[in-house]
Amino acid sequence: MDESLKDILSRHWNVLVRYINPTSSLISVLVEDKVLPSAMIEDIKKGNTRREKNEILLKSMKLRGNISYRKFREAMLKCGQVFIADLLYEEEVIGSMVDENDLTSVPSLKLSLSNEELK
Repeated sequence: MDESLKDILSRHWNVLVRYINPTSSLISVLVEDKVLPSAMIEDIKKGNTRREKNEILLKSMKLRGNISYRKFREAMLKCGQVFIADLLYEEEVIGSMVDENDLTSVPSLKLSLSNEELK
């Protein structure tokens, strides 16, 4: 997975861990769409809490490719987790629209961003 996609998952880690609902239908879609291999799915199922399952899910996603990221986003949509799908989609689109040169052409914008946001 590209670093930019990993960064999206990292940046929204707390929200994703809290709000993804790892339902059996989501797990089924992840299997059917070949987002994650069966071994990773079994690891997710072993999680004792929702938070633990989501942390395992997100760590597994970071090991997958770009296509799996997009299929993951689509799985969220298919399973009614539209907020998560929208968040991931908007981050990918908006992130790709911002160019580093934009920051130098608008100095006040650069000054308003934290060091983390500048990365």
